[in-house]
Amino acid sequence: MATSKSLLVVVLEINKSLFVSKSNSPKSLNSFANAIVAFLKSHHLLNRDNRSMTIACGNNEAEFLAQENYDSTTYATFSSSLASRIEKFGTSGGGGLGSAVSMALCHIQKYVFSFFFSFERSDPVMNLHIRFTRSTKKNPDLRSRILVIRTFEDFSSQYVSLMNSIFCAQKFNVIIDSCILNSSDSAMMQQASHATGGIYHRVREDNRPILVQYLLAVFSSDPHVRQKLLMPRARLVDYRASCFCHSKLVNQGYVCAVCLSVFCEQPKSKCPTCGVSIGGTDVSSS
Repeated sequence: MATSKSLLVVVLEINKSLFVSKSNSPKSLNSFANAIVAFLKSHHLLNRDNRSMTIACGNNEAEFLAQENYDSTTYATFSSSLASRIEKFGTSGGGGLGSAVSMALCHIQKYVFSFFFSFERSDPVMNLHIRFTRSTKKNPDLRSRILVIRTFEDFSSQYVSLMNSIFCAQKFNVIIDSCILNSSDSAMMQQASHATGGIYHRVREDNRPILVQYLLAVFSSDPHVRQKLLMPRARLVDYRASCFCHSKLVNQGYVCAVCLSVFCEQPKSKCPTCGVSIGGTDVSSS
């Protein structure tokens, strides 16, 4: 039985300190790039019609990193391209994850839907009549998913944009897998993977040199065959929201009715995020 076509979008959160913190940073960087390349190669070897895209984010930026159709030249230059992106983003901080996931969803929709165009125009002189129509055809055989490789801690400023992307992924049946390279869990990515039916797994620091084994063993299988495999499951999903004022998880707080910002303390006069005046129902406790 022929396997279905699969579209994989890998979102890499660039954290330069992840590589420069060690004395052998070039070796760590090359190992990380080689692991990503091996993972993409395995995805394309499963089916000749499989497609993939890589998006890098960091320093409140997001951009496409690699081409869709991989060949020997693309694989050979991927490591140097990734190194240049790491130098570009630097160590100033994370950010841009919500934008990167939104870009991934837009890229997926370009393949999920096929557009057909025709035109209609009458010309009495040339005795021509051209008809214009536009139709959209959905490709049901294409399976799509997103793999987020996260290297930063959660930022409260990303909460709204990332949650909007999660709801959009739910609507379009796009699975979000999460591979965490931090020393602590990511509550946002736990929610993303749990809500979309993906896999959440955190790689310990001493296991980062064998990252390729985790990528191939945990994240290479298609979602429709995972139910037949013994896959890691998140034991506890933290659904607490992160407050926008102190960037800490809260069990009970105040939510702005306009921008849905969460605060651990009630703002005095207006919402610090959107600036709306706090009236009778603008900010509510939850």
